[in-house]
Amino acid sequence: MRTLALIAALVAGCGSGERIAECDQLLAFAAKASACKKVDRAQRQQIDQAASTIRDSLDKLDDVGLDQAPPGAVTTTRQSCAKQAEDLRKMYEKLAPECVR
Repeated sequence: MRTLALIAALVAGCGSGERIAECDQLLAFAAKASACKKVDRAQRQQIDQAASTIRDSLDKLDDVGLDQAPPGAVTTTRQSCAKQAEDLRKMYEKLAPECVR
């Protein structure tokens, strides 16, 4: 979950009315994993907290504008979200496959 917090730090303070689809996909996956009863309650709470931080940061994107982001920040954020979504999916496919169907 530490990596989810790093993603939140990347997206904080940069953005536009446009959303970063890869981060929205990560949030959708986090919601799915958080709703799965096969995942330990404490872990679901961690997922919820990290997702909330990311969601809040993405909402700040609407206030600032992607065009105001430092060079490469949006690309880095997009890549980080995509990688984390893939890593989480792989982890849950092994630990609780019914959570990712």
